[in-house]
Amino acid sequence: MVASKQQIEFRIHPNGEVEFVIKGVKGRKCADVARLFETLGTVTKVENTGEYYERETETRLSGRNVGG
Repeated sequence: MVASKQQIEFRIHPNGEVEFVIKGVKGRKCADVARLFETLGTVTKVENTGEYYERETETRLSGRNVGG
């Protein structure tokens, strides 16, 4: 069995907000990975795409660095 490609894409907005998208991680494991990034700042929004409920998952989180 071939493992799926796993990626985390970061977007840093001009207002300091950081958004990241997790791709290639299934179900609850995606949420576990997302929780690791909560240590970087305050999470203001969590959005699961339709893919979250399928084989490949993607979670979008936005937040602002607390120390920044």
